[in-house]
Amino acid sequence: MRFGTASNGCCDAPCHALPEIAKILNVVTYSEALGFYHGAALNNNHMVAYINGAWMAWQAAKARVENEWISVKDKTPPTDETVLVCWDYHPDVEPEKEYMTLDEDLNEYWPNCEVVPPTHWKLIPKPPKIKVKMQDLKVGDLVKPIDHRYTLASGCSRYPHAFVVSINPFQLMSEEGDMYWRCTVEAKGYELIDSLQKLPEKVVQRMIREGLITPNEAQVANHD
Repeated sequence: MRFGTASNGCCDAPCHALPEIAKILNVVTYSEALGFYHGAALNNNHMVAYINGAWMAWQAAKARVENEWISVKDKTPPTDETVLVCWDYHPDVEPEKEYMTLDEDLNEYWPNCEVVPPTHWKLIPKPPKIKVKMQDLKVGDLVKPIDHRYTLASGCSRYPHAFVVSINPFQLMSEEGDMYWRCTVEAKGYELIDSLQKLPEKVVQRMIREGLITPNEAQVANHD
């Protein structure tokens, strides 16, 4: 069985190869970081190449379709989904956001552009996913939330920052040692403020009471 690589990065695979491709799809893994499928234990590298080629072609075709204007004569947008609209007889008018919905008789119409309905529409592009590189935090680091989703709170109280007191599992403690976040925090939600600051005595004492460190370990750390 021979597979040739096309100029667009895809591989030509005969139809009788589809069962083998389907079998390989069960053992390959898609890597978000790398952006393609891989299978370290596979000998069928040509099949994996074909799968990746098909995946990239699909992504490229999908991007082209999502970026093209569609005539309402050819196709109308999904009901009640906000899209970008424009008018081919007013090329100088900036595209606007609008949605198509149904009236009582189930007729489609544009609620905000009913008098002068758009001639074309397209899906609103989704913002790119930003891959944030995880920083290496360690016990003793002073951190703060990256945004409101990771606010450090206890009842009505809010804490601007906290100390890392455990890595696995990831746990934080307030500067006064009065609040200890065990299960409600994730390392990805916090950024480093200071990695040189020594742990306050109240934090150290709370860590001893919680069994995170022993008194001897605390004494050694204070002398470092």
